Amino acid sequence: MIPLIETLEERLRLAMLYSDTTELSELLADDLVFTNHLGQRMDKLQELDFHRERLFLFHNIELEAMQISPIQQAAVVVVTAQISGMFDGEQANGRFGFSRVWVERNGRWQVLVAHSSLITE
Repeated sequence: MIPLIETLEERLRLAMLYSDTTELSELLADDLVFTNHLGQRMDKLQELDFHRERLFLFHNIELEAMQISPIQQAAVVVVTAQISGMFDGEQANGRFGFSRVWVERNGRWQVLVAHSSLITE
């Protein structure tokens, strides 16, 4: 399962980097709950709208220190991302910690829950 999740994480990284809403729609569960680095909760439609409206503008996303913990038909991913870009018109450069829960439903793996925080150390 770990190689599959690594592949999905790379697909997600590229979809975020290029605001590929078609790919994001495939990778994000309809009942997604995402808490961003500002403490704002977003659902799937809000996340897709942010990308459609170019409120997320990523210049680079590099993942490091990824930990994947499989749990039955799910996996928890904890990863650090070095990000440069813009978020709603403001610079959003730095190291961010992401936690994601991937779930398998009806043969498809999707992100159900995600959380992002700025790493200050």
